[in-house]
Amino acid sequence: MLFVSLSTYLFAFTLGFGSSGVWWGIVVGGGLGCAVAYVWATIYIRRLKKNLTPSIFHWLVGVYEPLFSLFGIVIIFGF
Repeated sequence: MLFVSLSTYLFAFTLGFGSSGVWWGIVVGGGLGCAVAYVWATIYIRRLKKNLTPSIFHWLVGVYEPLFSLFGIVIIFGF
């Protein structure tokens, strides 16, 4: 929400795009928020993998991997 609000204000008022700037701000802010969340999650998971002992990490992956695969199929194909 922070990125959307800031980019909407930037596009609509500061750059002078008006109402179309609001929509462009929503698109750009949403994309920026997704990019930041992806980078944060990647770094967080990498640190988590490093700090966990191998046996715990492999157990977690072995238990939850089929579940994630199932949810991935559901999301991709819409079942």
